[in-house]
Amino acid sequence: MKIAILTMHRVVNYGSFMQAFAMKRTLEGLGHDVEFRDFLPGPPRHRGNNAVVAPRNLLKKLPGKLARLGSALEKARFKSDLQAMFENTVWPLLGVPSALNTSLKADAFVIGSDEVFNYTQSLGYVRSLFGHDIDAPLIVAYAASAGYANAEDAVADDMVEELGSGLKRMAHIGVRDENTRRLVEHCVGHAVDMVIDPTLIYDFEPHIPAASPVAPGYVLVYAYEGRMDAPDEVEAVKSYARARGLRTVSV
Repeated sequence: MKIAILTMHRVVNYGSFMQAFAMKRTLEGLGHDVEFRDFLPGPPRHRGNNAVVAPRNLLKKLPGKLARLGSALEKARFKSDLQAMFENTVWPLLGVPSALNTSLKADAFVIGSDEVFNYTQSLGYVRSLFGHDIDAPLIVAYAASAGYANAEDAVADDMVEELGSGLKRMAHIGVRDENTRRLVEHCVGHAVDMVIDPTLIYDFEPHIPAASPVAPGYVLVYAYEGRMDAPDEVEAVKSYARARGLRTVSV
């Protein structure tokens, strides 16, 4: 079968890459021809705070930014290097071309994993992620997550019928967390399966290059852009490590 995957495969984030890689390789291991399809951001349909971007007072923040100019330049350089690494090394491992492929026609579509059911995030409401507009005899969702969106949001936003009509086109729906299960079941009116994320069902061992092990006695820090980077959070992690004589290792 020609299987198309709809997920967050172009996000510069290790977890997004790993779930996409694992999903594709698992399906290929079952004998299918698999590729990723792209989607475009949709209109905002959430009336709550998650969709609101606070206005920025650039003049007010300018003195602080100038004081941290060296750190800001270092962070900008790191982001640029990370973006280049994903474009040149990581995404080719997924077989993702530079040009977008937004075709919604295939023998089957697999939606997930990642936060594909989170219509309240900055991407807005993407209809295809909920099964709409797809031209395929088989549509399934695997390990989908709604993130911080919930059933109460869907009711308040008058989105229950809209989401439900798309989700009901799917032959099977697997979700990866309790919050998503409640949201989906509220919209479709029947039970759905709780499944494990593809990152945890795929064996990455053959792809890991030989390397010297990291010496013991460390705290592993995993975060990404806009996450766990507030000064008090950073200091809390460092203080925890210092109190126990541990190093911090960030990935």
